[in-house]
Amino acid sequence: MISYSQEIEIIYDEKKDVKLECFGSLSESFSSCQIQYKPNKFQQAQIMAQPTKQIAGFEMDAELQLSKRYPHCIKYICVTGDNKLLLTNYSGLYPKLFVYKDCKDYETGFMFSCYPLCVAVIPGTDKAVVTLPNDKSIQFINTKKMTKGDTVNVGFTCHGITAGHDRIYVGGERGTIKTLDTMRKFLKQFKKDRVTIILTVCHMMIGMSS
Repeated sequence: MISYSQEIEIIYDEKKDVKLECFGSLSESFSSCQIQYKPNKFQQAQIMAQPTKQIAGFEMDAELQLSKRYPHCIKYICVTGDNKLLLTNYSGLYPKLFVYKDCKDYETGFMFSCYPLCVAVIPGTDKAVVTLPNDKSIQFINTKKMTKGDTVNVGFTCHGITAGHDRIYVGGERGTIKTLDTMRKFLKQFKKDRVTIILTVCHMMIGMSS
């Protein structure tokens, strides 16, 4: 892009005999000049595409041995960010959430008033949430301090649960699903067919990828 402009030069012609009526004459001369502007070129970032590797197969890494002293009916499994394994024991005789560190060594467990069904980890936090169907409530767990947190009554028999960074979705009887934020505030409620199955699938995907 080129911008054109003119430079004006004014010359004063002095007179020897100065009269008050005239101080001299002014003359104008014009000469052209050019200003050239070069805009910055657009810079584009290029990312080298990495070839994807296909999964050739799976190998057994470690086998978790549960204690035979207690009745076990493991329903849901999820993994925390610091590699702790959470397992819900769907048993009225021993309603407990088992915690294994490094996905192999037993660390602790949490007893509940009724059997825990589903568990989900809130991404980017040290919090997990467990559904307690008979109590129609969910309970928060601090997975770093290994302590129980608040219990929230959701008002219906809840089965499935899944969580995002700022939302928790609880599903259960009659196709009911409720949304609440991580501060325990209810945001929305709606009903969908087969919602329990949908929440179960979403939960397992998020839990296994944590």
